[in-house]
Amino acid sequence: KKLSPTHIAVAWDTSEPSFRHRVFKDYKATRKPMPEDLVVQVPVVHRIIEAYHFAEFAVPGYEADDVVATIVSCLPEDAEVLIISRDKDLRQILRPNVAIYDTRTAKLYTEEDFRAEYGFPPKLLPDYLALVGDASDNIPGVSGIGKKTAISLIQRFGGLESLYERAQEIEGRYRRKLLEAKERVFAMRDLVRVRTDVPLDFDPDKARLRPPDVPTL
Repeated sequence: KKLSPTHIAVAWDTSEPSFRHRVFKDYKATRKPMPEDLVVQVPVVHRIIEAYHFAEFAVPGYEADDVVATIVSCLPEDAEVLIISRDKDLRQILRPNVAIYDTRTAKLYTEEDFRAEYGFPPKLLPDYLALVGDASDNIPGVSGIGKKTAISLIQRFGGLESLYERAQEIEGRYRRKLLEAKERVFAMRDLVRVRTDVPLDFDPDKARLRPPDVPTL
């Protein structure tokens, strides 16, 4: 009610493995299955969303964050977008009119917040994650490269291409580890990048808010 949105779209994961699982068999291998008491709530949530007539999207082979990123990429640059998610991977698509709302912390996270936290633009988040790793998705980083070092490297060199082109400028112990892991680093960056080319038929008019089915609710 405070935000008065004109459009709402809901993105879902599917039960099928994503393309990331095919590329990297250990992707999310350490994730615990969804708790049973949450599993039984999913059909109820689906019925509520249907009753509100919210547009829903799910594409086999892709994750919900890929769907969200694709929808955002379809919108005009000046469209004001609020993403409601706790998935930090989506921070890579932050831009001046795109923000993320964390339901657990009840905080809004913007591009300015990201730059203040990391010191580099959101689009370089995949490069950073490829260096430091991401335990939640079982993404391996470069041995000996922690968060502070990874942030410093991205701030100094920008993306991975520039970092490796100027590898001789990096301190010996880090340079050796980076060169040894080069192939894997680039592969992991591709893995953690959200896709903006998911094959979906997104029509903004179908996501426009409509009166809910009150009797069902």
